[in-house]
Amino acid sequence: PALLAIIQFAWSMALAGLRTGNVGVPHAASHLEEDEIFMDLALEGRVFHHLPSLVLSSPSFLKEEFYQRRLHTIVTDFLTLMPLKIKELRNRADDSARNALMHEQEGIQYAVPLSGQHFAQILATVSQLYSGDTLDLSLADLYWCPTESSGAADSRHCPAKQVALYKFVRLAGDLLMPSLYVPYVTMLTGLADTPNAAPHCFSLLKMNGSGSSNVSLDHFFSSLSQYHSNLQQVVPHAGQEIAGLTSVLGLVTVLASRSDQARVAMAEHPGWSVVPTVLGLLGCSVPTPVKAKLVEFLAALAKTADIVHPLWQAIESAQLVASLGARPGLVGELEEIETRAEEFPLTRSFLQLLDRLTDVEIPGALGAGSRQPGFSPYLAFIQDHVFLKFHSRTYKNQGEKWAIAASCLELLHKLVEEYEPSVEDFQGGSSQVGLPPGFCILSHLHQTSLLLRTVLFVLDEARVMLDTFSPFPGKASLEAAATAALKLLQTSLRLSDSFISAGRTAGASTVLTSLSQLLLGLNPRTGRPDHMLNMAKYVLYGYWLPQARLAAVHIIRAVAACPAHQSAILATLTATPAIANMVLKAFTDALDAEEEEEVDVPGAATENSSATRLAILDLLQTGLNMAAPSLSHFLLGFDLKKGVSRSQLQSPHVVGVRTPLHTILCLLSPSEPGVPTPTLATNPQLVTAAYRLVFTLISHPLTSDPTLRYLRSSSSFLLSQLATITYLLSSTSVQSQRSAAWLLRSVAVEIRVLAAARQSSQLAKILGLLLDASESQEDTDLTTTNTSLYPDHTFSQLSRTMAQSQTRQLDTPVSNHRLAAVLNTIDFEMESLSAPTWELFDDSQVAAVLEQCQVTNMDSASQELLIAVPRLHKILAVELSTIQGSAAMNQRAMIQSEIQSILHYAVSWNSVQEGAAARRDLLDSWRQVAETLISLAPSDLLSSSSKQQILLQLLQTLLNKVSGENPVAGLDTLVSSTVLLLLTALRQTYTGTPDKQAIMGDTFVGLLDTTTGETSSEQVYSASLQVVLRGLISWILSAGAGSQAIRTNLYAALLAYLRIGQVAGGDAGQTMELSERGKLQKANLEVVLSYGTNFLEILSRDATTGHEVRRMLALAVLDELVVLDRQAATIRF
Repeated sequence: PALLAIIQFAWSMALAGLRTGNVGVPHAASHLEEDEIFMDLALEGRVFHHLPSLVLSSPSFLKEEFYQRRLHTIVTDFLTLMPLKIKELRNRADDSARNALMHEQEGIQYAVPLSGQHFAQILATVSQLYSGDTLDLSLADLYWCPTESSGAADSRHCPAKQVALYKFVRLAGDLLMPSLYVPYVTMLTGLADTPNAAPHCFSLLKMNGSGSSNVSLDHFFSSLSQYHSNLQQVVPHAGQEIAGLTSVLGLVTVLASRSDQARVAMAEHPGWSVVPTVLGLLGCSVPTPVKAKLVEFLAALAKTADIVHPLWQAIESAQLVASLGARPGLVGELEEIETRAEEFPLTRSFLQLLDRLTDVEIPGALGAGSRQPGFSPYLAFIQDHVFLKFHSRTYKNQGEKWAIAASCLELLHKLVEEYEPSVEDFQGGSSQVGLPPGFCILSHLHQTSLLLRTVLFVLDEARVMLDTFSPFPGKASLEAAATAALKLLQTSLRLSDSFISAGRTAGASTVLTSLSQLLLGLNPRTGRPDHMLNMAKYVLYGYWLPQARLAAVHIIRAVAACPAHQSAILATLTATPAIANMVLKAFTDALDAEEEEEVDVPGAATENSSATRLAILDLLQTGLNMAAPSLSHFLLGFDLKKGVSRSQLQSPHVVGVRTPLHTILCLLSPSEPGVPTPTLATNPQLVTAAYRLVFTLISHPLTSDPTLRYLRSSSSFLLSQLATITYLLSSTSVQSQRSAAWLLRSVAVEIRVLAAARQSSQLAKILGLLLDASESQEDTDLTTTNTSLYPDHTFSQLSRTMAQSQTRQLDTPVSNHRLAAVLNTIDFEMESLSAPTWELFDDSQVAAVLEQCQVTNMDSASQELLIAVPRLHKILAVELSTIQGSAAMNQRAMIQSEIQSILHYAVSWNSVQEGAAARRDLLDSWRQVAETLISLAPSDLLSSSSKQQILLQLLQTLLNKVSGENPVAGLDTLVSSTVLLLLTALRQTYTGTPDKQAIMGDTFVGLLDTTTGETSSEQVYSASLQVVLRGLISWILSAGAGSQAIRTNLYAALLAYLRIGQVAGGDAGQTMELSERGKLQKANLEVVLSYGTNFLEILSRDATTGHEVRRMLALAVLDELVVLDRQAATIRF
């Protein structure tokens, strides 16, 4: 019957809507008139009694926007389309209220008839439909109109429906009978529960104060203070008064929490004196639910930062918690009244109030004068009276138990997060301010105290209950409590080292144990050291608790950061194969966690998931550098029993379980050949960290062999990645340059390993990718994959590469190969960033503070210095708060804007430093690949003539780039060592020994290459050699005398250059002038002499002063020049 009534109500609204809309439905016109009949039927079926209890209170209604919008439409239609019906219901309600009053005065029982209850129920339905506004739909805004000064609705700017609804809201409150007072106020509470509606409601209540209406703020607050004075003379109060009081408090709380203007007015209006009255009422014998409402009202007021300070003082003077006076305060209330009733509304609302107040600040000298200053009584209340005893009390509603635990843990976490460990705290703190609360909490957490046991108990209990995977009352609060407990532990672990070292410096008497060791201790509930296993369980629950997962990963990372803890953690996490697989699944899921979350909840979840993935990669990275076996080796799928270096890594369908290593390779795999992974666009830092992890695996002696073997066999990972490198570097962002740098380093290691093992086919593929044209990458990729069509795999591979390099010798070689392309993308110029001048701050002091805030960036290979912006902000904020005096107040805005600009400067300085470091990294890794390739590539894969052309091209590019105006710091040293190596290699290509191919006998390849062997004595020297020489000499001239390493490298390179073509042992001076070698020498001499005496002067100076190596090299260069120089200009100089 209840559902029937609701359906009749909806049908009647549909008919009324059609009727007023004049929809032409000729065959059903008679039915349209039946809307009133159905409405009466619905009312007889008590539709408004059933709507709140059946529909509005169901949990799915609150989550689904469609339900809310539909019911909103039906209810507003009723209020606008049937005004007469409503008027009739209102009159009935008034009549029955009068009858009830008369009977009550006579002392006779009177049951209100059904028709008289409807109006109150309509008001209750409207209130419940809109209160809370969980989905932020702001549907209630439709009930409010901007008003003119007279109070009439301003109908020009509002649709008719809105005006009608506003009229309903105003008229329903006129001449209220006492029995309708509470429903009406409750309806206003529901309707005011959106940010836009609250100010309208506030102004309506303020206007009512001018008339005789008793629904006005003046009336509310005057009756509150009257109630207070009555209680002091101990006048008992009626139940109706209490109900009225509760509803009014609900309304003002909603107004205060939703509208800033209302908060300020209530707190500062002299006639209302809100705060003193409320605090006074808390001290009187008021029912606990009302006290809870009063405290909630204070918590709503505390949203405005300016009100917080006076509010602290008022609370302090009312001595709610501080138990100096004889009054029992909240502790007595909690221990005696609430515990007996098994319901704790007051404690919960007081925790909410403390949460609000501490959001702004805890005043320094809180409570000074009457007691030891500081936050300690409040902390004792939260920690000792509420949290430590929460699970030994009984509760009517289990959900409340976890709600209280969650509030306490969130408060404790906040207090610890705001705390910076310092030595003074261990020496008793300063007497004016008292000990910071974070210090007390941390010192409890660093001993086997009741607090730590309770926090771990919450985590263990929550794990047990969540493992049932079934709904139970208070599940959301339980999850919030577990998340807060994990965050508390995470923050405490972050501060643990500095806290313990501060204690040691101060010589404190308490024994502090590091928190990570305590977490490896026994769990009293199971008798096993399984706290870390619980953390791994929370990583597994991460798909619906992303914040808990993030905190759990951070905790595991902090505990696993110590090499001594590895065996204990591994013992716990690999106790049985089932547990080990669960842990692997948890971490793999967390790394996979991107795709689903981005669809469901934009924003919050993805930030958490990407932070989690970075934290996991960091955990794996740290563990790889420890002695095996470590947690990272286990997570990456190495076999700990056989030993890490003997493990066989295999693909997931062979092993039967997917490990984080598979996930990382999957994450990096290109979406299509030659295009980097799509994750690069969404989360570049993650890609960089993943490449870095792969490089660590490849370069670490223990893991190198198994990893490289797996990468070659399963996915030819490095080849497919190398194909994407030009695309990867097409964007100049710092992260893509870093990613490319780690990738190139891995390739360099692979080339070295392959060359040592003589695996020519694999090496040929890599050379092909690096030295073939980057445009024609598709067809080279195709040919490399299809080579198995030939009968002899290796041979065909060799001949293919040989043939390519041969044809290239005859024409011009491809100039746009990948190796050169990577070099061309590196920009050697440094962006200029001049430090602005500050008007109010002293330049030198700002520079000193910036220097003081510099920290090394551990994420990059070159570990450049960056400014820690949060730390800088803290220092500047302290600076701002110490400024006093009236003159300073006028300058405050200027100082704030200048602080802003200093922070902006710090951020841009950081980005310049990061950019420079990324380019240094990239050049360094390019250098590693180029040097390894040139020195180790066997001549049957890379003939000497191709090598020459490649070398000349690279040398010219390098020397051109380095001669720029303002090169990035540190690049030139790298370039100089590269130039030295490349020139030495170039000289070797010119030494006229026959090529190695002749050894291979009369094969196809050897025949092709015979040409270079015979003509070696009459080498043709390229004209680009002089370009290289010019570059070298001008660089020597421009490099300052300070850079010894660069000069040394350059002299060695110049020496190698001047000896090009010399036959070992032969006398170099006797070359014929007409031979090619003679022409080369003549050209070289012209270049040298064109620089005049400057060059010779620098040479002679370096030959007599400076480092021994440099002196030797300078003398050797002079020696070569003397040999060259037939006219003896050098000697004359």
